[in-house]
Amino acid sequence: MVEVSSFSDRKSEVQESLHVLENKLKAKLISDEEYERSKAELTERLKRTDQHAVTIERTRMYATKPVRTILNLFLQGNVKTITPLRDPAVGCRYTVAEQVTGMDSKDTFDLLERMADVYILNRSFSDRQIFCPDCKSTGFSIRSFCPKCKSVHLTGGTVIEHLTCGHLDFEISFQRGVGTMICPKCGKPIRLVGVDYRKLDMTRCLDCGEYTTTPTMMVQCLTCGHEDNLDRIKHREFSSYSLNSSLRDEINQYVFSLLPIKDLCEKLGYTIISPAMLKGHSGTEHQFDLMIQSQTDKEPTVKFVADVAVSSDAVGVAPIISLFAKAIDTTLAQVLLLVMPRFTENAQRLAKTYNIQVAEGENIYMLLDSIKKLLPPPTEMRVDRERAKKVVEEVKESEFFRSLREQLGKDKTKDKKSDEK
Repeated sequence: MVEVSSFSDRKSEVQESLHVLENKLKAKLISDEEYERSKAELTERLKRTDQHAVTIERTRMYATKPVRTILNLFLQGNVKTITPLRDPAVGCRYTVAEQVTGMDSKDTFDLLERMADVYILNRSFSDRQIFCPDCKSTGFSIRSFCPKCKSVHLTGGTVIEHLTCGHLDFEISFQRGVGTMICPKCGKPIRLVGVDYRKLDMTRCLDCGEYTTTPTMMVQCLTCGHEDNLDRIKHREFSSYSLNSSLRDEINQYVFSLLPIKDLCEKLGYTIISPAMLKGHSGTEHQFDLMIQSQTDKEPTVKFVADVAVSSDAVGVAPIISLFAKAIDTTLAQVLLLVMPRFTENAQRLAKTYNIQVAEGENIYMLLDSIKKLLPPPTEMRVDRERAKKVVEEVKESEFFRSLREQLGKDKTKDKKSDEK
């Protein structure tokens, strides 16, 4: 029986193997060289498992309607980048994505982030805002405080410092007519910047008289009233999102090809697993785009495994060789290759040689028609046991079988009498 494996199980197996390996090293059952070599192999396996997990999660996301809706925005050329727009209540909103998905701002942001996490979308920095740690709002009022007495009674402007006597005051207090400045403290004239005086932009507290270049900045949330020092307030970054162009072929395959095929198979009555990971006799785990099951009385039975090959031109032999190798290792006789738009002549001959069933279509609708012809409804393939039992009982009670039983009974009586003689 083909083993369907899960990523969580495989990851746990590798992690357990690493734990066992460390115990062997502590017990001095293996050398340091053996430990390092085995650890490197297991670490690489763990890395591949994580990469596979991302691929599986990405494939599952393709099957959700909000993801397909957002992808349609990019693929149809409606948008090239989804950018955030500022909103004091939530910081930023992705209104284009909200409008097409019907989701609120938080769910839309979470969805875009998950799509970026599995590399469907690319992130790029767009904005950075402070936000309230209590209610997450980005709407604040900002107030300046005197760092000495905490008063908010402040004024600011250009301050003159007389370098001779050290007097500090706003520029207006030094002015004595046009072009003349006299120090109000020592009475000496000041003429040259950098020699007699210097200019500073400062704030002065009108309550205690303290001068400062850095008054304390406090912010208050306009939504919930939370107050904090501006230096301690947290910041939140917002990204712009664009389509990962390296996955365009994969997206076309899953969004515009695989999902309609999956829907068709389910409508025909099959149970579908997509994608499916099957472990072969070699121990290698193979991924198939579809595993098509027929439900029996006891448990689902694998009827077919299938891969989907989509190209802008004729599909070559590579998908056939890949599918054939996976089928050999998993010993599955029923394998399908679903192709759009068509095979090359060499690919058609190779598929026939390898006994791989093929469904072709110039577009998705023609491909679905080919699949319908290739896959009979599973109800036609099942044995209705109750119906079969009833038919057998009806046959047993038929006139033909009654006469046959009577004739057999007479023959047995004759044989018994002959034996007695």
